[in-house]
Amino acid sequence: MKTSRFLILASLLLLNLPLFGQLPGLIFKSASPAVNPMDPNGDGLICISILGFSQRDDGPQSEIPYWPLPNLFGEPHGDLSSGSTCGNTELVSVQGIPGLSNGRTIYSFYDNVNGIPDDGDDRMFFRIRCASPWLTGNFGFSILLDTDNALGFSGPHADPNAVAGNPGFEIEIRVRTGGGSKIIIDNVDGTTNGTEILNYPISSHYQESFALLNDQACLPNTPVFHDFYVVLSDLGLTSTSEIHIFSATSQSGLSVLSGSGADWYGIDDQLFSSEDLLVSALFEKFSSTPIGELGLNGKGWLNLVGLDLTGEFSEDRVELQWKDCTENQVLEYFVEKSMDGHQFETIGKKVPTGSDSDPILLYDYDYAQGDNFYRLVAITANGGEYHSPSINVKINPSENSPVTFYPNPSNGILRVKYPAEATHPQLNIYAHDRLIKSPLLPADGSGEGMIDLDVGAGIYLARFYVNGKWYSEKILVNH
Repeated sequence: MKTSRFLILASLLLLNLPLFGQLPGLIFKSASPAVNPMDPNGDGLICISILGFSQRDDGPQSEIPYWPLPNLFGEPHGDLSSGSTCGNTELVSVQGIPGLSNGRTIYSFYDNVNGIPDDGDDRMFFRIRCASPWLTGNFGFSILLDTDNALGFSGPHADPNAVAGNPGFEIEIRVRTGGGSKIIIDNVDGTTNGTEILNYPISSHYQESFALLNDQACLPNTPVFHDFYVVLSDLGLTSTSEIHIFSATSQSGLSVLSGSGADWYGIDDQLFSSEDLLVSALFEKFSSTPIGELGLNGKGWLNLVGLDLTGEFSEDRVELQWKDCTENQVLEYFVEKSMDGHQFETIGKKVPTGSDSDPILLYDYDYAQGDNFYRLVAITANGGEYHSPSINVKINPSENSPVTFYPNPSNGILRVKYPAEATHPQLNIYAHDRLIKSPLLPADGSGEGMIDLDVGAGIYLARFYVNGKWYSEKILVNH
């Protein structure tokens, strides 16, 4: 499968080189070897489709399912402290996705490779979207980690090791391009002049690819993704370590501490008189998150403090509720749902009530037997996007259900039994809340139908309408 995918891509490149020269998702500055943790199938793409990203360049279209970092103000245009607007040090965000703010710029992902956490092969991946490619010269970007849930010079979470220029970070991961290119892990606890712990060659731990969506003010510049990774144990951390992550670009590739950052992520740099105040403002809004939650089966960033969603099954629906975060100037709330706990789709939205005492309610009638994952997304007036922890509403199969799906798991052929007297049996098949198939079923009194799902391996939702009611069940397809 890998070979045929590569040959198809190569043929497309040869047939239409100008078009595919900047194909969104194409890796144009690759790591060595070709098959590596950032491009695990070695096809030269960071996207699932060989035709590149379409409509969006994150989420389910990405080969590696990165989690977006929390942000406070979205990612403002032209807010750099140094460097050129729309240049290679300006952070730009995803745009044009209904229901999302324009803040998604920095991403992270945890992978324990063999399914056994903390056995030495765990990795942390990072992805940064910038306005234009790195061509020549020196520049860089940093990931800053707070590992003790303490930051700032005062307040309940003050860090006793805070110094001017570093309000509480313990680790800085620097990607330095140009002369002496490498990825460096520094111990910066209590200092702005870190001590190098170790470094990786940039040739094996870094790649650059074309992104799809860009800050419209930077067009026609070509936005890019910078991907890199580190071994988790090299950070002195484990999957249960709780962290905050901050990020910034720099013109030099040196530390971004002590006023050297060019563009800080998730906040308007020009609204704060110092970087200490800037990162403290971000810290106050977000909860620390265990690294393991950033993996394939994790819940993602547990970010906005006070953003809590609850849910329970009642009669014929899932009742979801939360309280308005009035102090955070929320413009609207989106409720997202997932069948697998990782890929979420929007199922509804609500406007704030203006009161933190009365709950906001949303009902989901399209539930499935078994696991139903939900999370809340809050969009604030200043462009911030925040996710609640995901919750799982588990619904036990109804003993009186007149519908039976089998076999489940399925090899692609699904059978369904239903009341023989049904005159208009209706079956819908969904993939991540998107209707993909509505096969016709016999109404001849047999009460049984067979469907060739004709889909890839994965989790799907089957919903059957009979006797005035919908019955739902998850179907696992494992060719």
